[in-house]
Amino acid sequence: NELDKSPSRFMAEADCFQSFKDRIDSITSEQQWVLINHINANLKKAQELVKEELTIHIQDKTNEVSSKVSKIIEILLSRADNELLRSSLQDLESSAKNRDVLRQNTVNLLKSGLNMGNTNCGLRETISDKLKREKLRRECVVRLVILTKEQFTEQDLIRNLGMDHYM
Repeated sequence: NELDKSPSRFMAEADCFQSFKDRIDSITSEQQWVLINHINANLKKAQELVKEELTIHIQDKTNEVSSKVSKIIEILLSRADNELLRSSLQDLESSAKNRDVLRQNTVNLLKSGLNMGNTNCGLRETISDKLKREKLRRECVVRLVILTKEQFTEQDLIRNLGMDHYM
């Protein structure tokens, strides 16, 4: 079945789990942990499938390269959010025991998003795709600055984003 191998299917499934998690009023940390694990598993599978599509588009030199790169960055940002959320579950032993690893996973996912954002997508890239990819790249930068600095200043943001994007 074509739907079984579609990144959209796994993205939709992750969204359903996220919506379900957001709508429950009294959810325990353990239940959140389980739901976030399901979300991340779906996001990871979607990322793998989009990566396969990206490889095909690169080989065929199509104009879809940039949109696939942007989709991967979006998935990496979502995965990073979920890892950070798992690390912040205060009353759960798994979270407390793995807090440093989860925070490092968050940083690594954001760095991967930053690296993907720096990908050269070729001459067929539309300006809107390029702007979207650049926006996502800057989002990774800002999150990395916030996560990796004890305190950050306006100068840190200007240095990492550039004055044009800071103001």
